[in-house]
Parts: sequence; structure tokens; C-alpha cells
Amino acid sequence: MASTTNYSWNTPDDTALVKDGASAIRTLGSSVDTTLFTINNGSNKVGMHLLNTTTVTSAASVTIDNVFTSTYQNYRIVFRPSAGGATMNLETRTAGATNSLNYFTAVWGYAYNGGTAGIFQNNTSTFSFLPSFTAERSSWICEVIDPKATVATNFQSFGSTGDAYYHGTCMFLNAASVDGIRISTASGTFSGTIRIYGYRNS
Repeated sequence: MASTTNYSWNTPDDTALVKDGASAIRTLGSSVDTTLFTINNGSNKVGMHLLNTTTVTSAASVTIDNVFTSTYQNYRIVFRPSAGGATMNLETRTAGATNSLNYFTAVWGYAYNGGTAGIFQNNTSTFSFLPSFTAERSSWICEVIDPKATVATNFQSFGSTGDAYYHGTCMFLNAASVDGIRISTASGTFSGTIRIYGYRNS
């Protein structure tokens, strides 16, 4: 009997009788249902969905719009830089426009040798989430809390720069619905991949 490539679900042969079509559909449907249920750890709901993948090559900035919607309440951003090295900044966007004011931010750093890098930033113009970094050893993860609601949007981030670890927190104070982000470098250009995921509430 013929089968699918990845999961070996049974499918009808070219010579199968038409009268057995209903049975073949039930068999295939049952296989799909069972496999997906197993992949989702016994649930018919998936906890996190990949919503956007953006690859940046030698750019000073990148905007990702219409990624925060009413479908999800909370989100995760994962950024893996592959080139660059200057401070990386984040700003929110609403309806295609960048919000460049009213950020309350702070970033704490801890050196791998046991020292403390101290507070890296506390200003009101942008969220500088990752200071000077070594690209091949750096990464950044950010939790975005309730951006679409017309209340302040919160960001909690964790990053590695090659020689230090940074925890950042940011509150965009405007009571505005946020649907996108702008990521930029303080100088020069950067390269890397940005992925944004949406969390299901249940």
C-alpha cells in the first residue's frame, strides 16, 4: 500500500477500487489526527506559533509590521545576529509608523568572569537591548506582553554578547495598540535572523 513520505500514513494505491474510497479517507484522517495529537503532547492546541521570520543582511535597520494581532495576547522575539557588533535598539510601531518616544528602560549586565557590567541604559527614546557584541557568540530573546491592547506594552529580554549576559526590561508608556517593531543598530549595519512567535492562552 502507498504511504506518505514523512509519517508513513497509508494512502490508496493507483489501482485501488473506487468503492473503497470512503474507508481510505477514514484511515488517512485517523492517522493524521493521531499523529498531530502525539506531536502536541496530547492536546489539540499548539502552545506557540511561528508568525514571522525575517533575515537581515547588512542593514542599518529593519521593520516588521502587522505581526502583533488580536489572535495572540503575548509574543516571543528570538534574534540571532550573524554580523555587526554595535548596540542594537528596538522601537515599537503602530499602523506603519515608528514610536520614537516614551520608553522607560533599564538593562543590567553581568560579566562571565563574575564581575557586574552595571546598568547599561535608562532613557526614554528607544530600548537598547543588546550592547556591543561578538556576533558568532550572541543571541537575544524577548517576551512581549500584550502589545495590541491600548495599555502600556511591556518587554522582558535576555541577551548574550559573547563576554557578558544582559537582562533588559522596557515599558512603552503610550496607551496605544502596537502591531510591529523596528530593530536598528546604533552604528554601521548588522545581519541576522529574527523570528517572532505567538503564545496561545489555552
